[in-house]
This record gives sequence, C-alpha cells and structure tokens, in this order.
Amino acid sequence: MAFMSFSGFFYARNDLRLFKIEKKSEIKSFFYKDYTLASFKDELNLNNEIFFYQSLKENLFKENDEILISNLGKKI
Repeated sequence: MAFMSFSGFFYARNDLRLFKIEKKSEIKSFFYKDYTLASFKDELNLNNEIFFYQSLKENLFKENDEILISNLGKKI
C-alpha cells in the first residue's frame, strides 16, 4: 500500500475568463464610457456571457481588445 502526501499539492482557486471588447457605446456621456464585453466560449466557460462595463476614463479600450480577468469569489 502506498501513501501519498498532498502537502505540496497546488490548485487554481481563481477563475480566469477571456473577454473581447465587442463595441464601445456611441452615445456620448459626460461621465461614463460604456463598453460591451463578450466572453470566449471554451471547455471551462460553456456560456457566451456578455457584460457591460462603464469607465470614467476615455479611450481605455478599443474594439477587439482582449482582456483576461481573474476572480476569486467576488473579488476581481
């Protein structure tokens, strides 16, 4: 019988998601710049999720930019 030690065993606790900027809002807002983020579908992310992001900075992203987001629970 063999015994195994898991003391040095590491695992990923964070979720990773790859998003693509689908489009920027054409509506001019004084405070916010709106972006539409669409996730890439793969084995781990089975759904094509779409999120909306508001930024105070102008020209933070361009269309077709890719963003890798890591989250642990509710922390991004």
